[in-house]
Amino acid sequence: MQVSKVNIKDIHPWEKNPKIIRDEKFLQLKRALLEEGQDLPIIVDSRKGNEGCIISGNMRYKALSELVEEKKWDADNIWVYYKETKDDAHLFKLAVQHNMTYGEYVSEQILALANLYKDVLELEELDIHLSQPIDLNFHLDNFGPGAEDEEPEDPENTSEEVDLEDKTKDLKHTCPKCGFEFE
Repeated sequence: MQVSKVNIKDIHPWEKNPKIIRDEKFLQLKRALLEEGQDLPIIVDSRKGNEGCIISGNMRYKALSELVEEKKWDADNIWVYYKETKDDAHLFKLAVQHNMTYGEYVSEQILALANLYKDVLELEELDIHLSQPIDLNFHLDNFGPGAEDEEPEDPENTSEEVDLEDKTKDLKHTCPKCGFEFE
């Protein structure tokens, strides 16, 4: 494995990265980088037209970017490993295989990417951990391209009156992007 040291401006996050990192985990990652250094290089694509795109390490990149901005890290001291992907499906596969522990997948994004590459990848081989489990094959079969809408049994009587106050009194929700909890 050839590891190189680059300036942080030479690499960029993958715009389709299906992972997010919560505030607490992000602060843990920044602390770990400051205390232990960058133990793992960021894996970066060297494929022509996609040079510098991060395959694995988008969260480390984000943390290191903040540390550089805060003048706690040298911008020229970013360790990367270059790997050439064959295509975008290969990039997605590698990104999932190199999953690290701090971030978590955004279900809608991982589902959309899985749907995009389902014909060229064996999805069962990918080890995807979601904050809320979903069955990719079920969703693709039932809601992906080619899925048919089922007709209700009695099309003339499909609505029913529901007492929303009673159904939502104990309903709480956490925003998957920012973690804000609301009722």
